[in-house]
Amino acid sequence: MNGVGSGISLARKSPPENILTEAVFGAAPDLIKFFGGQNAAISELLKCGLPSDEVYAIREDLTVALMWPTFVHENSSRLPGMTIGILQSLQFVGRTFARKQAALAAFESFGGDDSHAFFRYLANAMEMFTSWGHKLEWVADSAVLGKGEDRARLTAGMSEALLFQLVGLLVVHGRAGIADRMLQPWLSAATARRSEISGPDPQDVLRSLISPFPEESSESSGPDHQRTYLISLRSSEGLTATGKGPSKKKARRNACENFLELHFPDALSDTVRPGRDRPNMIEESENRSHASTARRICQLFQVDREFEGLIGQALIHSSWASEDRVLLWKARQRDNRMLSLVGDVILEHEYVVAIVQDSWRNPQSKLSIVNIADEQYASAFAVCGVEEGVLLGNSVKSDGYGRKVQSKLFKALAAALCLATGGNRLLQLEWPSQWSDALQLFAPGTPTPLDPTTVLEKTLQSVGMRWHWRVNCSGNKGSEKQVEIDLFSDVLKKEVSLGGPPFGGRWADGKHLVSCRILEGMPTESNSTTSGPAGRSSEDSIQVVSSFFQDHLNALVQVDEKAMQGEFDLKDGLASAQSQRGGQHRRYDYIVTEAYSVDGSRGASGARSLASSFSKIRREAALVRRYVDWLVGVKGGVVPRHRIQVPGSSSLLFTDLFDVSTYELVEAKSSASRNHLRLAIGQLFDYRRFVHCKRLAVLVPVRPEEDLCILLHDVGVSVIFETDPGVFSRLSAT
Repeated sequence: MNGVGSGISLARKSPPENILTEAVFGAAPDLIKFFGGQNAAISELLKCGLPSDEVYAIREDLTVALMWPTFVHENSSRLPGMTIGILQSLQFVGRTFARKQAALAAFESFGGDDSHAFFRYLANAMEMFTSWGHKLEWVADSAVLGKGEDRARLTAGMSEALLFQLVGLLVVHGRAGIADRMLQPWLSAATARRSEISGPDPQDVLRSLISPFPEESSESSGPDHQRTYLISLRSSEGLTATGKGPSKKKARRNACENFLELHFPDALSDTVRPGRDRPNMIEESENRSHASTARRICQLFQVDREFEGLIGQALIHSSWASEDRVLLWKARQRDNRMLSLVGDVILEHEYVVAIVQDSWRNPQSKLSIVNIADEQYASAFAVCGVEEGVLLGNSVKSDGYGRKVQSKLFKALAAALCLATGGNRLLQLEWPSQWSDALQLFAPGTPTPLDPTTVLEKTLQSVGMRWHWRVNCSGNKGSEKQVEIDLFSDVLKKEVSLGGPPFGGRWADGKHLVSCRILEGMPTESNSTTSGPAGRSSEDSIQVVSSFFQDHLNALVQVDEKAMQGEFDLKDGLASAQSQRGGQHRRYDYIVTEAYSVDGSRGASGARSLASSFSKIRREAALVRRYVDWLVGVKGGVVPRHRIQVPGSSSLLFTDLFDVSTYELVEAKSSASRNHLRLAIGQLFDYRRFVHCKRLAVLVPVRPEEDLCILLHDVGVSVIFETDPGVFSRLSAT
């Protein structure tokens, strides 16, 4: 345990007022006067406890939160900086907050360790949210809709999205308590349906309390068409009980239930629930470090001592619980499995909130969030320094702490701390500075970067190469594994395989190791030629893959040269040539620059820096580097470029940027003048004949004139411009 003291200093502060409108529009005090019409939503917030003197503090943000995408599209000229990504970010926050509250309600409403019942409850609650939100008339009355929408016929999906946006706004404004009170009718209705979810099986409860399981004997009586069965149970300690039923299964269940009622009367009691009756601390002498660690955590987060048992429950692994069932039962304790499930939902919400607040400073046309990996939760638990207080079974102790065990422990601890601090407030606002390293791991504030496997697969997909992953197991019970990848080139009609080093972790870890090796050997602009392999490595296997990759690229160019030669021989022109090619798209040579790191070094995936690809002296080079820094460092993009072999010519064409995550081809210009933009449009349309892309965009240092923005929009080209040094915004063409 590191740095536990009597005082507490928060690692993060509460968000300021009007954070949304200030981030998107700057100073916009008259925004609400221009749009207006949110009185119904304000009345509802006042009913939920929002002080009347705080209405003005969020009224401008409230207008933005209740906008529908069609309204944003229709009023894009009057809403500079406003994007659909902002609305999506609010929906992410609102949805994860609703799931968090449902998970907490599930934990406090029913007991047992049935994970299936927990997930059924959560799924049913979120399903009810859609129908419940559709019945709220004030949502439709307050919505800021486009001209084509009829608020009297608002669909259930639209009502749900608008409600999520409003809840998300309240959460980032630090008014989660108001959002919780707004959602209480929905949570109450969902909890009322929990009777549909089966409770714990008496046999499972009895098996968790007594080992070995009581000896069973059976008898039957009555006619064959109406038999009655009697099951008798007797434990090794002489405890007995019987049960009757029309079948052995029902008789056995009744016998177990009667056994528990006679000898463990509280085991199936509806009043014994994790969220209602707090568990006690396990105080046995051999577990003193467990109790002292739980108390230190309570002191660090300044929570009441009544929650010591709950914090202790988060540190009880299921392996220890199965070995010390009686001690666990005496303390009215459980293991941390259910807390871990709740904590997974809570930490997802914490991660999304941290990302969303940062994304508003650079609004995206579309926001996508990659889920955080369990490895980061495991690392967060490791830096907290509370391993000495964990109760582990002997079987787990012999193997040591695994990443999976650490991840579940941290999730359980997060759930216990959330319950102990009230459930509404964000953990990151209560997080002590002594554990700031852990905070940066589970709520980093920037999207999780793409892993090496994703980078490799996107690269292979973009050049038309197929692949197949497989794993080979060896050793005791398959403890040693080796991942291999098969690469297929349709143009070469060949394949090559590469295996990674042996490992004992997860399947994904082995794929990452192989991906890093391949990315190391891929060709780059500085060493790629049409006469030999590139990206040579000291290992023969890497050299083979590198040569195979380069041969594949060269073959793609040769295929197009043959196709273009057929085009010149035809008398019917380009249309006939395209018909003869069967619509085949012209190919390009791909310059791999994945996993670009901002500092110019190799990224986590082992691929080369982008700096070498922009070594030529060009006026827009500095602008391109700043945009790549922003795109990769903030958005988490993958940024290669292309080298195009012009068919029938020895000349090469080089594109500027290609965002693999969105398939957007970007041309950079050092000026936003008319001549520069007209040239950029021509270049993009030229490149588009060779490069498969879904969107076109031009990158300029400043926002172009309005007439030029209209020109770009009319031809389907988005414009990306620099608002502040290193900060970019965009006007989407679609």
